Amino acid sequence: MYKVGLGDCFLLSLFNESEKAHHILIDFGVLLGTEDARVKMKKVLENIAGVTNNRIDTLVVTHEHWDHLSGFYEAKDIFDDLKIGELWLAWTENPENDLAQKLRKEREDKKKSLAIALNKIKAIQPEQYFTTDKERAAHVAYFEAMNDVFSFNGELAADGRFTTAEIFDYVKQKAGQNIQYCKPSNDPFTIKDLEGIRVFVLGPPEDEKLIKKDLSKKEVYQKMHISEAGTGFFSATEISSTGQQDNHQPFLNVKQEKYLKNDGSNTKNELLRRYLDTEPWRKIDNDWLNFAGQLALALDSDTNNTSLVLAFELIDSGKFLLFPGDAQVGNWLSWHNYEWKVKDRGNELETINIKHILERTVFYKVGHHGSHNATLKENGLEMMTDDKLSAMIPVDRKKAQEKEWDMPYPPLYTALKAKTRGRILMGDESFNENKKPSSLPVWQWETFKKQVSQDEEGLFVDLEIKC
Repeated sequence: MYKVGLGDCFLLSLFNESEKAHHILIDFGVLLGTEDARVKMKKVLENIAGVTNNRIDTLVVTHEHWDHLSGFYEAKDIFDDLKIGELWLAWTENPENDLAQKLRKEREDKKKSLAIALNKIKAIQPEQYFTTDKERAAHVAYFEAMNDVFSFNGELAADGRFTTAEIFDYVKQKAGQNIQYCKPSNDPFTIKDLEGIRVFVLGPPEDEKLIKKDLSKKEVYQKMHISEAGTGFFSATEISSTGQQDNHQPFLNVKQEKYLKNDGSNTKNELLRRYLDTEPWRKIDNDWLNFAGQLALALDSDTNNTSLVLAFELIDSGKFLLFPGDAQVGNWLSWHNYEWKVKDRGNELETINIKHILERTVFYKVGHHGSHNATLKENGLEMMTDDKLSAMIPVDRKKAQEKEWDMPYPPLYTALKAKTRGRILMGDESFNENKKPSSLPVWQWETFKKQVSQDEEGLFVDLEIKC
């Protein structure tokens, strides 16, 4: 795990008996606004290039968020010189998949609508539209919070330039024809020239309803309110950008022009004239913008739910390494809809389902920096029962606190510590080999210490897992 901050960058090096490594890079990004991001990401990629001898055998990009792929932009000059064997993407990125293209178009349309709304919110003068200091402060806080959420779409997202999509296209172009679009309905597969490793694709779900399911009172580590996106919001932003009316507009009849807003100088409608002449704080012109924040959260969650989720099986031991990207509720729940038939180490046919995978998971890359709704409870973490379970959390708690984000979310972090018995490696701290968790026997702590190594500069922490 490279310690980039609030972002994901994992280098998985798989070795066969000849000690020849197959290097898999899973994501390469950091949160927008991270201090010295470009310097940091270049330093990380230089290290990766050295470790891999300038060749990444398999590149995995889990989903289209800035904190998972910005490094390809920040360190483009270095990445240009790296060789890529194969690129793995979720089926939701496949240009030949109809549902994938429908979801992508919806996502881009929502981005554009929200960008318009964000610019309008930014342009509102609080001293004109609000009468109290509390209201004005709330408006500023609302803008900043929405801007933070929307920043996952990339730099200058509010101006309509969505660099995440551009970065995705750049990575695809570099991979050329060597792209594998992964679906959970496909059979598990082995990696070429590397015996003993099998890859299960768990997500994203091939069900649109599950992709858009991000809330569950039962399954997440915090109750959240439920809201629905309204078509009226998108109609309003469409008018704002094009000036064209559509069927969602009120008073759609021959006398419509009588009700539409104008400069009020020559209107014969007394009610409209009085409205246009009144104080700004009494008007409702911008009230529709209050829905933008909920839609930004929904867009963020839907994108997270398109995360490519991979479980790597060490066939000889039956152990699994779980990399869920930032998968949320619908993605996690969908894993329980599948089962796969594979041959075990004795060459006997066996049926594997998610219960088997989670029970045998010995490594968990914690989703979305340990947020409340990116690790399920009963259908997720509570099913991870292997006594060797360890975890990595790519987090920067100081940065998260600045954003007022609970990362890692305390109830989830407590549950993770209990499940791993303290074998958690954090993205924002050095591993302290003298700090033995009280719940872990000495001999298990000594074993774990031998698995962990880190560089002197604090660039990464390494965990070795043997078959």
